[in-house]
This record gives sequence, structure tokens and C-alpha cells, in this order.
Amino acid sequence: MPITRRDISPQTRTAFQQLLENQSIEASFEDNSRLIREQLQFIQRNFQIQNQPELRQIFQILTDTELPEDFDFEFNINMVEVNSNPGGGNGNATATTTETFVTDPYQGNINPGSSDGAKLYKTATEALSDGKKIEIILKNAHQLLRQLIDDANKFGWEDLFFGIPKDDQGGTLSLDTDSQKITKNMILKQAYKTWGDKDATFADDVPDTKTVETLSPETDATHRPHFYRRVKSKMIALRVKGYMTAADWENLRNDKDLFTWNKTGSGHEMDGPTIIWKLLQTCNPSTRVGVENLKDNIRNVTSAKFNHDVQKLTDYLKKNYREIREKSMDYDDYLTQVYRALGTVPNAPFQSWVQDDLKEWYLGNDRKPDTVMTQALQLYNNSKKKGGWTTKDPKEAKLISLMTKLESISQNFSTVLATDAPFSKPNNISKPSVIEDWRKKKTQNSVTRSGKTWHWCTKHKRDGEYDGLYVTHEEKDHDKWLERKKENQAKRANNKGNTSNGTSGNKPNNTTGSGGRKLTLSDAMKSVMTTKTNVSGAEFRQMLDEAKSLMEDFQ
Repeated sequence: MPITRRDISPQTRTAFQQLLENQSIEASFEDNSRLIREQLQFIQRNFQIQNQPELRQIFQILTDTELPEDFDFEFNINMVEVNSNPGGGNGNATATTTETFVTDPYQGNINPGSSDGAKLYKTATEALSDGKKIEIILKNAHQLLRQLIDDANKFGWEDLFFGIPKDDQGGTLSLDTDSQKITKNMILKQAYKTWGDKDATFADDVPDTKTVETLSPETDATHRPHFYRRVKSKMIALRVKGYMTAADWENLRNDKDLFTWNKTGSGHEMDGPTIIWKLLQTCNPSTRVGVENLKDNIRNVTSAKFNHDVQKLTDYLKKNYREIREKSMDYDDYLTQVYRALGTVPNAPFQSWVQDDLKEWYLGNDRKPDTVMTQALQLYNNSKKKGGWTTKDPKEAKLISLMTKLESISQNFSTVLATDAPFSKPNNISKPSVIEDWRKKKTQNSVTRSGKTWHWCTKHKRDGEYDGLYVTHEEKDHDKWLERKKENQAKRANNKGNTSNGTSGNKPNNTTGSGGRKLTLSDAMKSVMTTKTNVSGAEFRQMLDEAKSLMEDFQ
């Protein structure tokens, strides 16, 4: 008689669905054939039948799929019998394993392929709800560690959590108290014994290619302790993943080569203790503080610290970065900071090369920090050999240029004071610019010159001269800068008003007007310009404000 859905109790259907859910947790321990064998084992155990047609009918009802036509029933039924008799041999053989008695099921051996084992496995790897996820940051380090210690004690992970081998004498370290003493080599040796070679000792080297060793716990009882060890390791991995936000998990996956072991053919396994070690290295307070200090060293160094010796500068950069990497951390802005530090060397040809190479990187050409520093050293050493290496600070040239322009303005102003002839302001004379040409042409959003960072701001415009300018504030902060500028101008105007009214002290001033009024320099210039030329007071004030604006842009 054909079997129908009504012949299968709701309890049985629910239990089978639970089996399917357990099988879908992460990657399966075996291939698809193993999953089908587990499902057939469930059907045999619950319906006490061996007939192939009936097995096919029940399988189709419970899974809504048909078994493949070429499905090898004889082989897979035998495999089910082997699974039912862990000691191996025929279906009547007696199991050779010793039954373990524990008061806590997690202290025993867990096989996710069994009904009870699947329930324990699912409970131990259940993820937290989004609102309870632990963000992997410094301030949460103690919370994360405390939670993992509780889990290790609760779910029977003590050996893998508190017993990391440290030498070939049997010494161990614990992830909870010794995480900073546990080296990368130590944690990988433990993972190698779990996944790569069940017979490995501490003296064995971990291969570069991490491959999962094949175990046969169904037929070889000596493989079962190692199988259960793997189950615990994977439980730890999934438990930790369940604590993490999606963003933190993706960040961790950047280091997946550290904790993943590749199965033969396809698929992979994750080693839980290695994941915990990596997280503790990332958010351990002492490690984070130390790394931030090293990053500050890189961010703040200039060539002046080493008397502009490029060799010593690059050695310093490499040393600090190497110490960051030794702490299992990285510095995403390292290349940017290498360019910045090299840009502080006060040698014009050298700075030009740094800017050109930086531009190539911005255009998408590959650049590596070590390669950039090697090329910088070649340029430095070659220039020294040829006698072309000088370290004159470009700021000195700027100052000389500015002083020359001020001297020229002073001479012109003296000429105006010396003549009695009326002077008319020509309409076609443009005011000299004190802004360097490189600041008027955009190459990238930000540039570094002589150790100072300049940002391109399109809100600085001057008809016929520039449409955008490199300044010391970012464009998003332009309005704040302008507000501060206006406040400073108002303060200066107020101070000048107080000075002209005699409220700023009794210091003698050789420049006085009628009635003994003390004149500031701008007042004197205004007096001369309005009396000796045809420039009105309002026009002079406008010219003076424009000059101040130019000077502030220059700063």
C-alpha cells in the first residue's frame, strides 16, 4: 500500500525538519551523499523499514524531492548500518567504543549527525540578535573576553581555549590570561593538529597550504577523538561569528587565510581558537594603545628629526611599521604617510619627485611603501654623490619673495608721499598677487608642501587669476573659516577705533593729525591717498580690505 503524508505523524515531520535545519548550519562536515545517508538513517530509525520503494516514498514526502534514479541504495544502506555500528564490521557487530558518563552533555562527545548532538550543536552556535551583537572595538574588549570565557566553560571547550601548547615539553597557555604571550605560530600549531594532521606534535612545522586531513570516524574508532575536537573548534567559530556584527565579520574575513583550512575538493573549515586569538590581538587594550603610539610616530615624523637624512627617515618609518605588523595589526594609511614624510625633505628636486610619484598613485598606478622608499633613497644617494643635494628650506624662499614685494610696495608708497602732483588711480592696473602659482592649479584634493597640508577650495575665486585655491582649510569648513575671518576683521576695526580715540595707552606716536589724534598706519595711508590722489575714503577702505584678504589667503 502506498505511504501518504497522513501516515507520518506531525512529531516525526517536525523532528525531520529539525534535522534538515541542523544540516544547513554553515558548511556540512561531509558531502551531499552524507546528508542523504543521515536522512535515510532517520527514516529507518523511525519507521523500522528496509524496503527500497517505501524508503523512497517517505524520503520524497519529507523532503519534497525524489532520490536520484542512479542513487546507490545498496552502498548507502550499508553506510547507514556502519553508522549505526561505530565499531565497524557488519550490522550485527558490537560497538567497541566506551560509553562516557557525564553530568553535563557538553562535557561529552558531540556528534552533530545524531539527533541529540544536533540539538546541542545548534544551541551552542546560536547567534545573538542584532541588538545584542558585540562591536569589536577597544572599549568592548573585556566584555568579549568575559563572554568567551563563560562559553568555554559552558560548552566544554576548555582544552582548546585554556590549553594552547607553547612548547614541546607539554607547557600550555590560556587565551583568557595569556593572549599576548600566545604567538601566531603557537595558535597555528594547535589548529594544525585539529585540522591538518591529527598526529602532529609541537615540533612539526605548519605547512603554508592549510589542508583538512580526511577522517573516517564512522569506520575508525581512533579517528573519533579528533572528530569531536573538530566539532568543538567549529562550534567556537560559529559562536564567535554569532556575536559579531556583519561589518565586523567582513573585516575579520580579510584575514581568513589565517583561520581557514581548505577541504579536499572544495569547501573549508574555520578554526575557532585562531579566530578568538586574532580578535584579542585586534581589540586588546595594551596592544591597541601600543599600536596607536606607533602610528603617531609615523604620522608626526618629519625629515628635520634626522637633519634631513632620507636614509634615517625611511629606517624610522620601516621600524615603526614593522612593530605594528608584529602586533598582528596593520596601518591602512601607511603609504600616504610615507609620501607625507618624504615631502618634508626641503630639497626642491626631491619634493618634485615625491609630488609626481604621489600623483601617479592617485591616478591608479600601483605603489608599494617599500618600493617608494627604495626609489627615494636612490634619488637621495645619487644626488649626494653628484654634489647636487642641498636642504634649503623652501619657506626661506617664500619669505624672501614676500619681503621683496613688500619692499617694492614701500618704495612706490614713498614716491606717492614725495610728490605734490594729484594722482589718479588707473583703471587697468591689477594688484600684485602674493599667492604662489602652484596654489592656483588643482592636481588633487589635498597636497603636502614643506610638511604642511593644503586643501583645494573652490570657494576662493579671483577673476582672471584663479578659480579655486589651495588653502589650509577644507572646503567643507570654508564657511566657518569665513566667519572667523569676519570676526577677526571686526576686532581689528574695533581696536583701530579705540586707538584713534586715545583709549589704547599713552605711547607717543610721531604721526599725529590736527587736535593731537594718534594715527595708525592705515589711517596715515588713508590720509595721504585721499589728499594726494583722487581715491575716495570708501575706495581706499575697499582696497585695504582686499589686501588683507590676499594676505590671509597667503597664510
